[in-house]
Amino acid sequence: MKEAIDQGKLGQIHFAAAYTQWYRGQEYYDSADWRGTWAMEGGGALINQSIHYIDLLQYLVGPVESLSAYTSNRSHPKIEVEDTCAAALRFCSGALGVIEGMTSAYPGFFTRLEVRGSDGGVVIEDDQVLDWRLRSGEPYHGPTGAGASIAGTSSHDIWHLGHRRQIEEYIHALRQGRPSRVDGFEGRKPLQIVLAIYESARLGKPVFLT
Repeated sequence: MKEAIDQGKLGQIHFAAAYTQWYRGQEYYDSADWRGTWAMEGGGALINQSIHYIDLLQYLVGPVESLSAYTSNRSHPKIEVEDTCAAALRFCSGALGVIEGMTSAYPGFFTRLEVRGSDGGVVIEDDQVLDWRLRSGEPYHGPTGAGASIAGTSSHDIWHLGHRRQIEEYIHALRQGRPSRVDGFEGRKPLQIVLAIYESARLGKPVFLT
């Protein structure tokens, strides 16, 4: 998808969205003292589970100019933080977007990225290309395979290959004496979006990031 966007195959990007519709029971939050707390987790469904696809969203479509958001705790009364979030975005390019994140979607559904442009659109669901339609008619030529099981009801149920690949990349970078492909500067980008969402929800008004 990144290559297609950078090469202009989707045309002008109009809309992009990231959805993380997961579920975590109360036992998940009870399993460690840091879970579900502002002081030690820093937030809830958004900063823990949803941040990965938020990272991909900004990587694909570019920086966010402004956003307006709501957060809520809908099904976990014993935790301090949100289990449901919805945000509307405007990217610096002018494209609009949506971020939806939750751990209240029983029994746990999917993570999905959608990008729509003047010349086509792509949907990735659970790390696999689900829909690829370009005005040019060019078919999808990228990798295929089984979808990732990442919407389980507990951390033991989910697919951890992504975490393993990140750790391996960091180790390889150290051994080879080169910069890591995903450094602290890159990691800060999705965090800024998450913190802006929390600020917008707290203040009840839009927040500008640029």
